[in-house]
Amino acid sequence: MTIYHWILLFSFGISLAYCIMLFFQALKSLKTKDYTVSKGKKRQAIAYSFTGAMSPKKKETAYLNLTTYATDVTFHL
Repeated sequence: MTIYHWILLFSFGISLAYCIMLFFQALKSLKTKDYTVSKGKKRQAIAYSFTGAMSPKKKETAYLNLTTYATDVTFHL
């Protein structure tokens, strides 16, 4: 094997080890308990998040970039 093969194999090993570490961290985060208390009605919250929350009146990034906002709305429609 040449030095390039060894470098490739070493890099693959590091990448694989890191991916495995991230996988186990993600599994561990599933076990955490959510202590937040829900308020209000879920249907109203979902409706608001898909309508009013994304309007330029409520969202600063949409207000400052109306052309980008219009392009995004057109794209999603």
